[in-house]
Amino acid sequence: RIANIRMGVFATSDTKSQDWIGLPFDLDWTPEMKNGLSYFNCEPTLRLASFRSIYCAMRETGRPGILPEIMMQTTNDLMPLQPQREMRLRELWLLFHESRKEDAVLRSTTKWLEESFATIGC
Repeated sequence: RIANIRMGVFATSDTKSQDWIGLPFDLDWTPEMKNGLSYFNCEPTLRLASFRSIYCAMRETGRPGILPEIMMQTTNDLMPLQPQREMRLRELWLLFHESRKEDAVLRSTTKWLEESFATIGC
């Protein structure tokens, strides 16, 4: 496990819409989608396959959506619609084949990821 990251509901400061942006139907079981479904009490009106796509669509349309909180550390154009205690935690794992466990590049990458997430508080 590399980190635990919070997943929450975010929006632009002038958002008034309850039409929200989420992940595809087959990911409705995930904690972040359950959070969005519970928060908005309705299905998303737009479903996209990546958090980067959701983020871009939120900025373009002004609709709220679900995102990893970590994405907000590099931008100030979105704000949380819920307190951190209501956000869902997701584990971030790095998996690789056992035949690569002595691979120097993989070890360096793993170390870099662990250090990067540690410095941002995950």
